[in-house]
Amino acid sequence: MIIATKNPDNLAIPGFTDFVLYDNGTEEITVIGIKEIFCFCMESRVRIPKMEGILAQSARYSYLYALIFGRFGIGEVAILKSPKYSYRYAVNVIKGRWIEGEDTIYRDPECGLAYHRWVKDRYPSISLEDYRFIKK
Repeated sequence: MIIATKNPDNLAIPGFTDFVLYDNGTEEITVIGIKEIFCFCMESRVRIPKMEGILAQSARYSYLYALIFGRFGIGEVAILKSPKYSYRYAVNVIKGRWIEGEDTIYRDPECGLAYHRWVKDRYPSISLEDYRFIKK
């Protein structure tokens, strides 16, 4: 049986270290993971700045968080490490050309070609012919 908890209203608030004191005198320390933090933000539809730093460590969760709340500045560092999420971020979140992410996007042939076609359709005056689809 639980007699005390750090968060009496909610035993599992994502993003925070919680402790539970059981009636037999043992303590349990729980650290909630990044997936639970994202799920909590998604379900509540509330931007929680204290949790953003944790989400910003993952390209996937940074991108998914940005889909819900819009451009996610601190998460862009992690997103820039993944061609797939950089491409998706440009197309689905920024909804425009993302110059900072182009080098990353063009490292992957499929993402590079898809991005190239997507940008050319929307911005026909921009020349991207000098880009190689595989950057070393």
